[in-house]
Parts: sequence; C-alpha cells; structure tokens
Amino acid sequence: MGKIDEKAFDNAISQAAQAAAYLKEKDPRFKTIKTRVSFHTGLLDEKPRHIVMACTGPEGDSFEVVAITKKQAKELIEQFSEYIAFLDKEEREEKEETGANEKQVKIYKKMEYQMRLPEYETLAEGKNGEYEWKVLSLGSHPCGYVSVPKNHPFYGKKSWDIDDKIEVHGGLTFSGKLHGFDGLWFGWDYAHAGDFTFPFTMTGDKRWSTQEIVDECLRAIEQFRSFEEK
Repeated sequence: MGKIDEKAFDNAISQAAQAAAYLKEKDPRFKTIKTRVSFHTGLLDEKPRHIVMACTGPEGDSFEVVAITKKQAKELIEQFSEYIAFLDKEEREEKEETGANEKQVKIYKKMEYQMRLPEYETLAEGKNGEYEWKVLSLGSHPCGYVSVPKNHPFYGKKSWDIDDKIEVHGGLTFSGKLHGFDGLWFGWDYAHAGDFTFPFTMTGDKRWSTQEIVDECLRAIEQFRSFEEK
C-alpha cells in the first residue's frame, strides 16, 4: 500500500465511526451485532496480492483490517453489482412516484364575470403527475377541465359514460378535444341552478373564484386516479 495521509486517515476513521454509530442507533438489525464501517481500501504491494479494507466501529478508537483474495473479490463484485442494481431500481421507482404526485399550479387571474367572451380565457392551469387541468372563463361563467393520460381506462370515453363515477359541480358536461390543447379532456361548468351567470341575475348568486375551481380540478384528478389500472 502507498503512503497514507495521516490527517485524511484520521478524518476517514471519524466519519466511519459516525456512520457505524448511526447504523447501530437507527437500524434495529445492527443493535445486537458488531457494527463495522469501512473507511479505507487499498491493494497490498507485496505478493500474494490482496485487497485490504480497514474498518472501525461506533467508538472509532480502534480499527480492523480485512484482507480479501481475488476469488472473494469476484464474489463481492457480483454481490455489489446486484446491490447497486437494486438501489438504482429503488431510486428510479421513488423518482417515478415523486413525479406521479408532483403538482404544478399556475394561477393567472381571478374570475371576473362579464359579457360572454368570443374565446375562452385561461384563468389557471397546471399538472398533477400525468394529468393536466385548466380553469377557463367564458366571461359569463367559468369551467373546469381535466386531461387524463392515454393509459387511463376512461381515456376516449364520453362524459355521460363516467358521470356516475366522477363527482364535480353539476356533473361532467364535456368530453373530447379542447380547442388549442393536446389530449382528451373531461369538463364541467359553473352555470347551474344557484350559480351566478352574467348577465342573468335570476339564475343564482354564487360567484365562483379561480381558487375554488382549481381545488375542484385537483379533487377531480384524485378521483380519476382512483380508477387507474393497478
């Protein structure tokens, strides 16, 4: 083995001791066994060649050296390869799960009731995993929309096919392509009995805020998600 930097060696022992102490405290599997964490690995200069690993325990006041033969090293490489592949798989699954639950919310403006607009106005939009949602204003009243992924069992279905499965204000009233946007969408409106619809003041006095409709879009997505094929 080559010359060892004593300061770096001492630091490595200290870090390994801390790791060993953490394992012993946090993982019940290590409470009743002798906990050791390696802090240095090297190759013996003299023959027969061995890889040596220096290990220490929670106290860090002493260390042990383990010599590994070529055959043992090959076996360890296979085990480490399986171990790394397993950890990589876990990490990918965690990232996929995080991505599936990631929520993006963009609110542009509040709902303002007015004369019917020639084109809808986007009040808010966002993503929730593979789902997209939008809050649009027609001027006279707002609407909420959710786009489902292609692998969803409701993809391509009509709103009346699933109206008894998804609960939104007034029930689903739209399904299909939304002009100017990709994907297939399900939608509902806020122009029902009790809702204020400009300029028809006799329909009701409930004026919906952008945030209220955003919240309902997110609740609708959770309902769609409950029907995903496992």
